[in-house]
Amino acid sequence: MGMWKCPGQDRSFWKIDDIFEAPCPHCGEMIEFWKDDITIKCPHCKNFVTNPKFNPGCAAWCNYADKCLGAVAHEIQSQPEIVKTRVEVNVRKYLLNQPELLGLSLKAGEYAEKLAEKLQVSPLVPVVAAYFHKIAEKSTRQELARKAKLPEEAYAAVEKLLAGEGNQQEMAIYNDSVKLASLHHKTLEEIEENYQQFLNEFSLEASREYAQKVFDVKKKLARKK
Repeated sequence: MGMWKCPGQDRSFWKIDDIFEAPCPHCGEMIEFWKDDITIKCPHCKNFVTNPKFNPGCAAWCNYADKCLGAVAHEIQSQPEIVKTRVEVNVRKYLLNQPELLGLSLKAGEYAEKLAEKLQVSPLVPVVAAYFHKIAEKSTRQELARKAKLPEEAYAAVEKLLAGEGNQQEMAIYNDSVKLASLHHKTLEEIEENYQQFLNEFSLEASREYAQKVFDVKKKLARKK
């Protein structure tokens, strides 16, 4: 049996492979794990062994994470990917009744993440700035950042990007992601009329490639009508 169990798990919905065996890394004997076991004591050598299939992803949102994982829960919840997800959730809630602004924010965040990956830049600051770019009130952004547990230094960097300052690469990612999001809301005729101008406005080659894909998809959809 495990030392800790997740109170959010209902075993009546488990599948056959949610209980499995794996070799102990200390003595090599087989140990039975249940999927919500985090750490168990090997019945053979008495060493504690971590469940090789345990997925701590629920710690990003579960109110019981600290009871299951203790200090590990804080470490998981402070990871950039999880912080970014919490920002997205809070932006969705705030802009729920403004679908056009929400669409632009989410699309900009999506492009910022793609561009950051291509440039191998930490995505947290440009992605959050992209999510926030349609939220005019600084006090609102600050409150959303607080709810998402965005580190203070990251929030300060986000505000710099929104003010047209900050790291050069992050600025390029942010600006291009916002322009790409805007491109989705333009008609094919609007894009065709000013296509070269749109391309020239992007700082990054990858952004121009994404813009071309948007243009191609709109042309393809127009032909099908």
